[in-house]
Amino acid sequence: MTRISAEPVESTLAELLADRGALSRLPLAEPDPLPGTEALDMQNLEAHDPVSGLRVPVRRYAPRNRTSALPAVLYIHGGGWVIGSIDMVHFLVAPLAVKLNAIVISVGYRLAPEHPFPAAFDDCLAVLRWMAAESAELGIDPARIALSGVSAGGTLATGVALAARDHGGPAIRLLHMVTPSLDDQADTASMRRQWEPEYLSSRLARECWDAYLRDVAGNVPAVAAPARADDLAGLPPTFIAVAELDAVRDEALQFAFRLIQAGVPVELHHFPGATHGLAGDVGPGLRQRITETVPAALREALFQT
Repeated sequence: MTRISAEPVESTLAELLADRGALSRLPLAEPDPLPGTEALDMQNLEAHDPVSGLRVPVRRYAPRNRTSALPAVLYIHGGGWVIGSIDMVHFLVAPLAVKLNAIVISVGYRLAPEHPFPAAFDDCLAVLRWMAAESAELGIDPARIALSGVSAGGTLATGVALAARDHGGPAIRLLHMVTPSLDDQADTASMRRQWEPEYLSSRLARECWDAYLRDVAGNVPAVAAPARADDLAGLPPTFIAVAELDAVRDEALQFAFRLIQAGVPVELHHFPGATHGLAGDVGPGLRQRITETVPAALREALFQT
């Protein structure tokens, strides 16, 4: 599954932050061994970036049956940079590790508005560097690391990929995005349209961008809003899943076309009837294709020879 939520998101930013409230102050829970994930080792750890010195909470999911280094996924949750946590996506990430038979690192990055850009970006880049530097201890094959993110997580994954390209790595096997939010200017046709029901309203999207980019208004770098990048050449092979009934649909499609024009291998899926996060009532046939297609792209990229 790849859904963020099964319920429409009609809140304002203020309401989201009020609901976040006490949850944001809870310590990271002990991982829950969900049905079907008994073959995983799950650990809460602290990533320590040897370059920046940042320490970032993460959860490591690793198959117990491993006999050698495995491919790895850095999983970055969504939530408009203002909500979300390792615990909130546990029900998605643990089954993903089982399905891939790979190591998955889920990152607990700092949230806006208390921690605007570059905090979340810095945390995610720090975890990627830690995964590469400590690959032997973590059981990771450093030549087979993917970045995966949903919604705002896709923004962060793309920003990290740009930074890795421009600053000598670490190498990324696949950039994997589901309904990513990539353009802070929020002025596409899909962003201006009123969707019914709304799983992400254009109003909320703009409020979240404002909270995240509070300290860089007027001088937004590409690692914060990747649609602003002048040159996309040299980014890793990319998978993008787009939902038809989604405010961020058009910016994701435009970014995919720009990647293709820049010579980046791109696999693009536009799912009719789906809403943000690939939620929505799309019928059992399409739901099955979504459920199979999204992780298959990671599996093929990480295990190809």
